[in-house]
Amino acid sequence: MIKVIFSVLLKNYIKIFSLSAVALLIYTLALYFVYPVSFTAVSTVLPPEQQKSQGLAGLLGGQDLGSLLGGGGSGSSQLYAEILKSRAASEYVANHIELKGYYGDYPMVELHSKLLRDLEVEVSKEGIIKVGFTIETGHFGRNDADKKAAAGFAAKLTNTFVMALDSINRFKLHNKAKLTREFIESRLTQTKTDLDSAEQELAKFQQQNKAISLPEQLKAAIDAAAKVKSDIIATQIELEYLLKTMNDDAPEVQAARMKLNSLQKEYNKFQSNSDELFIGFKDAPELGVKLSNYYREVKVLSEVYLLLQQQYFKELIQEQKDIPTIEILDSAVPPIRTSAPKMVQSMLTAGILFFILTFLYYFKKEDEVKKYLA
Repeated sequence: MIKVIFSVLLKNYIKIFSLSAVALLIYTLALYFVYPVSFTAVSTVLPPEQQKSQGLAGLLGGQDLGSLLGGGGSGSSQLYAEILKSRAASEYVANHIELKGYYGDYPMVELHSKLLRDLEVEVSKEGIIKVGFTIETGHFGRNDADKKAAAGFAAKLTNTFVMALDSINRFKLHNKAKLTREFIESRLTQTKTDLDSAEQELAKFQQQNKAISLPEQLKAAIDAAAKVKSDIIATQIELEYLLKTMNDDAPEVQAARMKLNSLQKEYNKFQSNSDELFIGFKDAPELGVKLSNYYREVKVLSEVYLLLQQQYFKELIQEQKDIPTIEILDSAVPPIRTSAPKMVQSMLTAGILFFILTFLYYFKKEDEVKKYLA
């Protein structure tokens, strides 16, 4: 069989190479003058910086959306990549750039698919995000005007997708801050009402019994207990907040419950005579016990109110601020070189293909082959 192949090549090599060369020439001319050229503009976004949790959960020891969207590492970079591929990002781009002239008039679902086809998102092992968008010229688009328009449009679309990422990120953080602020606001109002009532009760008791102050040692014990009690209430608020946004078996929920149990055990020591560091409340005289209870209630509510008030203003600022949430290392610029077609690679592949097809044509016509096959 090998002898037959060489025989066919020796007899027809001039025809084979000539026809292959003509076909390759026609293909090259069509590729260069007729086939659309593509430009890919690339923008680079730095990975999100590692930040401490902000918001209610951040203050009380949990994790919120701010840390999820603004946290560090490739995990957050991967989240950014998924946001870029979302329909929300495509809708943002469609609202800011006229796409009908290039893609045609399609519903958003189809337009999203077409945008994803030309969008390239890559996350490096360091977490750096590369966003690229490819635009083709029309047929016979080798003139400078068409190439310049395509390159500029590719850069514009790439930068707009990066803007979409920032816009979606801000919107999510804004909404999260708003929900947290509203939640804290309701608890703050209730705590203020309870604090006012507790202060009135303490003042009334002091007036009736002429009890103005507590012994310093007992007061120190009450202050310590009140601090733990305020931590318990704060953790209960945190747990309530987490249960509104997470499943019951979420790690953050389980951690908050463990923290609550630990604080409750610590607080129970203050209610027991076994604690040698402080005078137990049960050992205090009757009026002292009542006064200590009133004092403790005011102290606890004051601590909780201060905590909630600080967080309320933090969330209010977070809700109203409007600053970029991503860091752009390199904005997209109109590319100078085309990304497709790759002339050398295409010509080499086409040349080999034309040679094989031409050879097979003469191979089948050869009498020796027919005799061999017979």
